[in-house]
Amino acid sequence: MANHEITSDGNRLSASTSYNYWIEKFNESLILANDQAVQLINKGKNQEALAILEKIESLLEVIFHPKVVIDRDFKAAASAGTGLDRNLVIVILYNIAASYQA
Repeated sequence: MANHEITSDGNRLSASTSYNYWIEKFNESLILANDQAVQLINKGKNQEALAILEKIESLLEVIFHPKVVIDRDFKAAASAGTGLDRNLVIVILYNIAASYQA
């Protein structure tokens, strides 16, 4: 079993570094998708924004589901100062509500 992963730039990562790397990339993807949804809300395209935000929400439901192994890893990583940005989760949920209101 391999104990390293190779990133797109060719660098090798340890298992813990690899976990942090992928969480960071996941956070970046959430931010980009959220920003796209906000732009759509600002243009009055609420249904399109809602579709994006609901996809993000379903991804977050998988990660935060209590029976999912990822959740335990997330809690351990969050207590160590890494993991998903909880403020980003709050912003995404707020934007879902905003897309319903307009």
